[in-house]
Amino acid sequence: MHHTSQNMVEIQFSTKQHYAVPLEHAEELIHFLDNLKFVKKLKPQDEWISLEELLAEDIATLGKPGLSLKGARLKEGLTQSQLAKKLNIRQENLSKMESGKRPISRTMAKRLAEILSIDYRLFL
Repeated sequence: MHHTSQNMVEIQFSTKQHYAVPLEHAEELIHFLDNLKFVKKLKPQDEWISLEELLAEDIATLGKPGLSLKGARLKEGLTQSQLAKKLNIRQENLSKMESGKRPISRTMAKRLAEILSIDYRLFL
């Protein structure tokens, strides 16, 4: 993470993906990442690895759509039951989507995106 112009902070998750985050939201993002149980906080002397490498086991188990769904749900402070109720689906179906056992359709991805305020393409 380093500062860019116009009070923005650049965050690199992999060698291919860079994001500019408003400085006032950078601490919120760091706090969010710190609270994820599957994210390892690195010390400055640690070897840097990509987010994909760090989450490789979770991605292999849950898939990127499921992991994105779980992360977005947790970011919003919702339980599976609460999100399922907002979507008018069974909690079991949401659990299957998060665990990679049920694919997320484009229609469902757009519904999730609207509720979770995130780009629907992360769920596909």
